[in-house]
Amino acid sequence: MRKKAVFIILPLLLMLLMGCPGQQQPATNNTAGPGTVKVVISPITVVEEKETVVTGDTVIIPGTNQTDNRSIPYYTYEPNKSVFVFFMNTTNIKDWTQNATNERHGEAILIKKGDANILIDAGPRQTSSQLINFLRERGVDNLALLISTHAREENYGGMDALLGNMTVQQFMWNGEQVDDPAYAAIVEKATAKAKRVIIADYLYQTSINGINFMVINPQNGSNRFFDIDNDGIVLRITDRDFCLMTTGDIAYGPQTKIANDANINPRCAILQIPNYGLGQGTSNIDLFLLKVAPGTAIITGSFFDPAKERYTIEEKLRLQGINYYETFFSNLTGKNGTDRTLRISSDGYNYSVVVQS
Repeated sequence: MRKKAVFIILPLLLMLLMGCPGQQQPATNNTAGPGTVKVVISPITVVEEKETVVTGDTVIIPGTNQTDNRSIPYYTYEPNKSVFVFFMNTTNIKDWTQNATNERHGEAILIKKGDANILIDAGPRQTSSQLINFLRERGVDNLALLISTHAREENYGGMDALLGNMTVQQFMWNGEQVDDPAYAAIVEKATAKAKRVIIADYLYQTSINGINFMVINPQNGSNRFFDIDNDGIVLRITDRDFCLMTTGDIAYGPQTKIANDANINPRCAILQIPNYGLGQGTSNIDLFLLKVAPGTAIITGSFFDPAKERYTIEEKLRLQGINYYETFFSNLTGKNGTDRTLRISSDGYNYSVVVQS
């Protein structure tokens, strides 16, 4: 628990109580000049937005006998800060000469605002150390929320090592029971590690440091597709006027449901193109693109595209005037794309995209 002490110098207190004769109190100046002591009495508040405190959510602070009674999730509440989104390339393919059968597209998305960190997926197992190093370089060792969108190894494989190296306050998954013992083990480990487990029900919303996360897929009950990819978690993420939609590997069915869903506003400035821009995720994406109407599209994964499937979506984006960025280097120079990251920065109103190689 953070504590803040405010020390008030006695003479200053007397002046405040008695006032200065013949002098009007000046207007507050938030900029402290040379030799000026700026006293700010605005305690840091650790809050949980639109959430209910978990009963019995008590943690022993390491190395002490004190209990940590912070509500989950805990972070310094700074809703006016800028938000940063990192689309990481977590593929384990090294260059064009590598055996393509070992290829893993993979993706992991870090959302960071102040000291609140959210991670969506964790890439394949083979690049887990790369992911952990990436997070540590950005001061991330505590996740307010870890999200597993669906049971594909290129999305969940890195979580095993991640869970052993990070504090995880909340874990979200879609609750779908699949015939994948490795994924079941990841869910069990994450459930034991996290202080709260969230089943991503349709239209569920949670807010972390001013960022709202709304689940718009999968739907509930018989409205599900009973398919690993199409029942993956799709999120509409908003912060003030900024909007990002993450899509995982959904194909035409859920894309059409989202596009025609009267319960949600599908429009978002930034859209993650489904299924790494390949085949089933993009073959009938036209209506979805029209309804989301993004200004920017993000294509994740690696450069591996032997059937040249990405050409179709890239051409559609060009024709609609949608800027697009990719987390891989896609020419034949032999340069790998494993270190290419897309960083989106937003003040809640405007945004920029920077390619970090």
